Amino acid sequence: MRQAVLAAPGAIEYRDVPEPKAGPGQALLRIRHIGICGSDVHAYHGRHPFMIYPRVQGHEFSGTIEAVGEGVSGFDIALDCAGSAATISAAVEGVNKGGTIVVVAVFQEKPPVDLTAVGDRELNLVGTLMYRLEDYEEAARRMGAGEIVTEPLESKHFPFEQWPAAYEYIDREGPNVMKVFIDL
Repeated sequence: MRQAVLAAPGAIEYRDVPEPKAGPGQALLRIRHIGICGSDVHAYHGRHPFMIYPRVQGHEFSGTIEAVGEGVSGFDIALDCAGSAATISAAVEGVNKGGTIVVVAVFQEKPPVDLTAVGDRELNLVGTLMYRLEDYEEAARRMGAGEIVTEPLESKHFPFEQWPAAYEYIDREGPNVMKVFIDL
């Protein structure tokens, strides 16, 4: 199995590692797509405040369950599952008055926030660093029902071995990029 590792800022190494197996209480996922998030970009440029190198790439992912270990219930083999709902949170562009904005991010610099707009539109601003199981289940349910369409948020897909090209694309396109994926 191949693994992409950010060995140091700007340096991605590919490593061959043994195929994992589902042990007791575990599910084995076959990763299909990996999303590159803002934290990854900051780490790639050496500007993530909490990054320790080397770091395996790919904390935002989706895939299928290949196997389950002893004692695992509630999941079916070949079930699509998502490792991050970041694409969904990015879809919150037109929040209604009195709505809620959930900020899930690590910023390289302190971001400016227009608190006048937050007050005028009576918005609820919530910060978090993690999602709960219920968040993933709700996101999967809403995407499956067609309530959330993610395709317009997908800027570009790159093959696994072209990971550095994905970062180059993000740097080149800047604010025109919504979400870039690595496909396996």
